[in-house]
Amino acid sequence: MQTRVRQASQANEHDQHGTNSHSTPNLTFLGFSANDEATGGALLNRKDPRNAAGEVVPILDRNGEAREGVHNYWTNQGKDFTSLDDRSRFKRRIPATSVVNKIGDIGLFGVRLTAAQWLWWTNLVALLAHTSMFFITLWIAYWRKDISALYGEDDPYEIRIFRLSAAWSNSTREGYIMTVVDNNMPINIAYLVMAFFLISAVFHLFAVIAGAFECCWFIYWRQIDDAFCWWRWLEYSGSASVMLLLIATSMGIREQYTLACLFMLCWCTMVCGWLCELYSRPQIRKDTTSYGNPVGRLGFINKPDYTNNANALHLISQDQWEGDRPIRDADGNFITPTDGTKDYRWAQRMSNYTRRMLPHVFGIFPFMTCVVIVVHHLEYSKWELSQNGSGAQIPAWINAALYGIVLLFSSFTFPQIIFQWLPPGFYWGTELTYVILSLTAKMYLGMLFIINIFMQEGRASDLLGSEGLEMVR
Repeated sequence: MQTRVRQASQANEHDQHGTNSHSTPNLTFLGFSANDEATGGALLNRKDPRNAAGEVVPILDRNGEAREGVHNYWTNQGKDFTSLDDRSRFKRRIPATSVVNKIGDIGLFGVRLTAAQWLWWTNLVALLAHTSMFFITLWIAYWRKDISALYGEDDPYEIRIFRLSAAWSNSTREGYIMTVVDNNMPINIAYLVMAFFLISAVFHLFAVIAGAFECCWFIYWRQIDDAFCWWRWLEYSGSASVMLLLIATSMGIREQYTLACLFMLCWCTMVCGWLCELYSRPQIRKDTTSYGNPVGRLGFINKPDYTNNANALHLISQDQWEGDRPIRDADGNFITPTDGTKDYRWAQRMSNYTRRMLPHVFGIFPFMTCVVIVVHHLEYSKWELSQNGSGAQIPAWINAALYGIVLLFSSFTFPQIIFQWLPPGFYWGTELTYVILSLTAKMYLGMLFIINIFMQEGRASDLLGSEGLEMVR
């Protein structure tokens, strides 16, 4: 997919914004590229970009020809319900390289959306899906049934959890008598399914609300610009850990400390993903643009005053991470790469990428520990069944739940590997990718439990058995 051809005046304007023309390439992702004129507003309050002469920059087709009567943005008036007054304390001059100013070739109902609008609509769809699944699970598991008439005072979806009890006894060689006892803290698998849907819905609600209002631009969109989606890892540390706990319990892992360790190992995996983004920072550059009109109560007129103006923002590099160590001359200016320096720059970038990915690599170990434990438990249980001749086997849906989720969870590692290698200007694509992957994984696991447990008439303990077994007749 090709992006618009940029005019020479637009490239020159980037230089006026304090970014060297050779160091800021025309980065594209799915046809998205940064505009060259900073605009006000947030998600829906987008004005047509203008060049230094005040003329509207035309939209070009794939052949570089101007498209008449076509606008860049959803709303072009510059004022809507998300707008802030120019003197508001929350008003910031949004940089041209922000995700809310990146436009691609893909349109929706004939309208060319910004990258931020694509992310916002994707989060809205995910919010509606997760919220719907929360209430669907609640209805199928509880509301459509007369639980008290069917099961009395017991909750049919509670699974008993056990602990090892060691009683001291000098009469035995070992000195301990080991017994398995109920810890009196059962796990409700219906609550677990509803929990990971609800956790995701809450964080998508945050994205939808924060993404729609200009006063929240710094909280949400600026963090995406800065390649740091902290809320993503906070959500996954809860929802993914709950999903793993649900799978382990359903497979027959019922010892309380083993379940607790699996939960925390998954939590640690998400923390490693968060640390990778915390450690990987794009370069920042001073904004040397001389703006004409003040924006915000603190000013923001002429060149940004980084000493006295708390709202003055640096420009975030679209092509270099901190530590890439570009070649500079004695005055600190960039040196255009030549044949003699390309290998050096490549080596520096690769070395920096390797260091930045260390937290990600560390996160593989707790994740693989979880995988080995649950897979070994399942496969060893299947081997035991084949040896005792009882005629029982693991239900097919248990195999589908475990290996399907392992595959989906493993796929979450690739976006960070790919987008940490790409320049920071592409980073917003991780948010789009992770929202889709997260929705797929949760819908997959939730539907398996809805169909095989909650829609069935029976207790979960009976349907799952001690190891999730069923008799073959």
